[in-house]
Amino acid sequence: MPMPDTFRIRRLDWDSGFFGIRVGELRARGATADRLHEILASASRDYDLVYLRDADPGLMTAGFLRVHRGQHVDTRVEFEVAPVVPPEGDPASCGRVRPFGPDEDSSDLVALAPQAAAHSRFRRDVRFPAEWVDRLYRAWIERSVSGALADRVLVAELDDRIAGFHAIRVEDGAGRLTLFAVDAAARGRGLGGALLRAGLEWVRERGLSRARVATQIDNPVCRLYERFGYSLVGREEIYHFWPDPSSPVARSSDLP
Repeated sequence: MPMPDTFRIRRLDWDSGFFGIRVGELRARGATADRLHEILASASRDYDLVYLRDADPGLMTAGFLRVHRGQHVDTRVEFEVAPVVPPEGDPASCGRVRPFGPDEDSSDLVALAPQAAAHSRFRRDVRFPAEWVDRLYRAWIERSVSGALADRVLVAELDDRIAGFHAIRVEDGAGRLTLFAVDAAARGRGLGGALLRAGLEWVRERGLSRARVATQIDNPVCRLYERFGYSLVGREEIYHFWPDPSSPVARSSDLP
């Protein structure tokens, strides 16, 4: 008796509503090239953008990507530290780290948020409008401050202004770093380390023994995580496909 076909695109309602296009996700571990071709060839009837995850990278040839208007946008890596033992304070840090209150004015965080997207898969997607990326990350930090996406938001202050933030939520018994940024003009002054240290302190105070974070493999912040004891525990390749040729105008002329 043949096994049921489990490879189906799942509609992402939040993404679709926020971006105003039809967005879906396909987790394709074990799918053959022929099955992926069939799914993506018919996807334009229902989707403008499909996130493809867990596919065999060997199937994602230049020809396959060109035919289906696809692009490799991320090598997502997962780091974990356990047990959580924050290192000693860094005397090189020039800033002050404190919790950010839900009733505070978040305009400084909202202005800083697009810098957290520098290595984002959305920023790398040549078809994804830049203003959509900025709007996504601004909404992300606002929803973190409100408590919808984070249990704690820490901020680093330098010269009486907010120059960095670190959002954390409790997930599956671990503290997960969800959004992290330091203003480009304030980097190299120890703020990233101070934020990460304070976050690990908060995780430990909550009685959690593990902390996790996912980011892009070529993001320089990976070196900071490793310095704080994080180890690589997972890796995933992510692709974006735009099945409909009338999808949003590209930001680059070198489209696949």
